[in-house]
Amino acid sequence: MSKEVIQLCEQNGIARQFTTMDTPHQNVIVECKKRTILDKARSMSLNNNAPLYLWTKADNRTTTS
Repeated sequence: MSKEVIQLCEQNGIARQFTTMDTPHQNVIVECKKRTILDKARSMSLNNNAPLYLWTKADNRTTTS
């Protein structure tokens, strides 16, 4: 990871988390986080009667809040 990316993360309070590839334990963690993000996006979209094409934006919003 470049020094610029590390500095950007530190300045913006972004916590970097690394996972090990192809390990069952890490896969479970990542899949759980992914499911949580999609559930949040789905809830936001359904509660606001948003059209389907906006679900991607809701998904992106859940990862930044």
